[in-house]
Amino acid sequence: MVEEQVPRSSEEPRHCPACGSRVAAMATTCLMCGADLTEEESTAEEKEEPQARRELPGWARALIVVALALLILSAVSFGLYTLMTAEPKPKDVPPTSTSTSRPPASTPTP
Repeated sequence: MVEEQVPRSSEEPRHCPACGSRVAAMATTCLMCGADLTEEESTAEEKEEPQARRELPGWARALIVVALALLILSAVSFGLYTLMTAEPKPKDVPPTSTSTSRPPASTPTP
């Protein structure tokens, strides 16, 4: 027994928009739910057109860059100003006893 090999389509498989089942590339109706697939082709062609991304004009880009630079500069300046003008807090130093190398002088007791 020799089986005939059916040539496979190189196109990607399509799916029914109504039920999601796989349909043939050239099918006009879905075999599972009976949905019309001819409308899908026309809407798919319309969706394929890439929408042009709206770009900002040169002056708007420059304005954004300058505004960001000023914001960063002012934040750094404020930080340095508060760092430099802040008075240092004195640390509480506990009293320490100093030891002497000679013994204390004897004092007469009354």
